[in-house]
Amino acid sequence: MKRAIFFLDYSKNSGNGHLQRCREFKKVFPKNFKIIFITSDIKKFIKKNNNIYDYGVIDSYKINYNIESKIKKICKTLITIDDLNNRRFASDIIINYSPLAKRNIYLSKSANKTKLLLGSKFNFVRKLNLNTKYLYKNKLNLFFYFGKQNKSNLIHKILKNIKNKKIIKKIYIFGGQKKKISHKLFLKKMDNSDILLTSSGLTLQEGISKKKIIFSKYFSLNQYKYFKYYKSKGYINSLDKFKHFINLPIKKINFLLQKQYTKKIDTKNYDQILNIKNSIFPIRDLENNIITIKEYKKNFCKHLYNLQTKDNRKFFFDKRAFTYQSHKKYLVNFLSNQNNLIFIIFSKREFAGYIKFELINKQYYVSIVIHKKFRGKGIATKVLYFFKSKKILSKSLFAEVKNKNLSSLYAFKKAGFNKKNLKLFN
Repeated sequence: MKRAIFFLDYSKNSGNGHLQRCREFKKVFPKNFKIIFITSDIKKFIKKNNNIYDYGVIDSYKINYNIESKIKKICKTLITIDDLNNRRFASDIIINYSPLAKRNIYLSKSANKTKLLLGSKFNFVRKLNLNTKYLYKNKLNLFFYFGKQNKSNLIHKILKNIKNKKIIKKIYIFGGQKKKISHKLFLKKMDNSDILLTSSGLTLQEGISKKKIIFSKYFSLNQYKYFKYYKSKGYINSLDKFKHFINLPIKKINFLLQKQYTKKIDTKNYDQILNIKNSIFPIRDLENNIITIKEYKKNFCKHLYNLQTKDNRKFFFDKRAFTYQSHKKYLVNFLSNQNNLIFIIFSKREFAGYIKFELINKQYYVSIVIHKKFRGKGIATKVLYFFKSKKILSKSLFAEVKNKNLSSLYAFKKAGFNKKNLKLFN
């Protein structure tokens, strides 16, 4: 069995953001990997270690270039998740999903062969939000997280400034000296909250993806750059604005909450771990060719239309032919629903087909079309299995396949679809 090892912050005052990120990052690795987390003294571990690991992942502010160089000696491939860009790097791959990450900063601090995965498209910690309707609130739930340091005095001051205490239903407070809870429960409470009051770190980015109204404050230089960026985008408000907001009439508060909820925010309704997997563990077909999956862009409209052939559409519910103009209008309308998704499939950097997901009754209906040039190589099976096994989408997958379409039926079944999520039609 192959092994990957994660090196995380181990000081008492470190937050759980690094562990949260690495738990998400685990999804990059195939199932045949054994994952080990190191949260104790890393120097002592390196000194006692006698093993060579296939992959190493660093997500720690406590590791400098010298320690990283020693870790590199025990890992065939070393990956560093970074958001400070304030030191030299010995790693093979650097990931910084900050929208502010700049390539030129890393070029002078890393080797020429180091692969740089920078920018928002590699933000694998975003959580999906598929709710589409805002519900009027007579009472509000508040969510507090200001990091691991004790901020009870600050929270007390904030709550004291609420004039009408009756509009507050529940208050969730995390961090400080509170007992650690699972990240799943942490996010569930965030979902149940109407207003988030947070530091401008990892939690801030998760809250933005949920379209919550956020009042934020930075407590470190690293958090400041995120605070400044997201405030300039209008995604968050300064914490000192909360006092005025919470003392508005409840009708006005609901108006502002709804306005935030319907605001167009540059987040994706799928797990962007797939962008990292394209670079680190790409899917491979039966001939060992690399398969790459990328989000649909309108310049591929013609490619999709060219696959709507009579031979392909004989297996569709709707077998009718249509014009290219009709096709373009259909795609615009289909993707106007932010929950509907299309991904382009490439084989050796060449267009090989597409996979489409339509949200219906809280399930994603899946359809996939592979160009005839690339059929018989297991591409459909591999792509379907990836989306089904890695939970790239937040809802379960469902497919309807014509019973005479034997090749498609084979691909879905081999990818793990069964009687519960696969329906045949005549």
